Amino acid sequence: MNIKTMKFLSHVIFFGALWGILEATLGFALHLIPVPFIAGSVMFPIGAAVLVTSYRRLPSRRAMLMVAIIAAAIKSVNLLTPVPTFSVTNPMASIILQSLVVIGAVGMLNKKTLPSLAGGFVLASIGWRAAYMLWHQALIASPIEFFSPHLATMQAFATFTLIEGLISAVVGVLIFILINKIAAPSLREMRLHPSLAPLALTLALVVSYFI
Repeated sequence: MNIKTMKFLSHVIFFGALWGILEATLGFALHLIPVPFIAGSVMFPIGAAVLVTSYRRLPSRRAMLMVAIIAAAIKSVNLLTPVPTFSVTNPMASIILQSLVVIGAVGMLNKKTLPSLAGGFVLASIGWRAAYMLWHQALIASPIEFFSPHLATMQAFATFTLIEGLISAVVGVLIFILINKIAAPSLREMRLHPSLAPLALTLALVVSYFI
C-alpha cells in the first residue's frame, strides 16, 4: 500500500469513526430528551460538520461518501443487539442520505459567508428529509410491515420536512459559524497519524455496541 492510499484510507476511516462515535454518544443522549425533533435537528448539522471538515482536509467527494458508508456500517453493529431492526436500518439510511445531500451542497457549505451557509443548509436539511420520506414510502410499499408517523398526515409530513428542516438549518448555520471562527485553523493544521484511524474505529464499534 503506497503512502497516498494509506493517507486516503486513514482519513476516511478516522472521520467515519468520528461520526459513528458522535451518533452513538451525542445522538443517544439527545434521543433521551423528550422533544421529538431535537435529536434529528442537531445530529444532521453534526454529521454535516464531520463531512465538510473531512472535505476541507481532503477535497474529495468520494472520500465524503466513504466516510458516510463507514459511519453507517458502524451503526450496523446494533443489529447484533436486541433492538428493533428499523431502529438501526433507518438511521443507517439517514446517514447515507444526509451524506448525499451534503456532498451535493458542499460547495455552499464550505464557504464562510452567511448567505451561502444559510442557503446550503436549508437545501440540504430539507433535501435529506424529503429523501428520507421517500425511503419510508418505499418501505411502506414493500411487503415489510412498516409504519411512518411522518407520513401519517400531511401536517406530520410538513412538520418533519419543512419546519424541523428549517430548525435544523438554523442549528447548522450556528454550528458552522462557531467552527469557522474558532476551530477551523486548528482542524486544518491537525496532523492525523495513521494509527489514529484503527483506534478510532475500534472505539466507535465498542461504543456503538454497548450504548
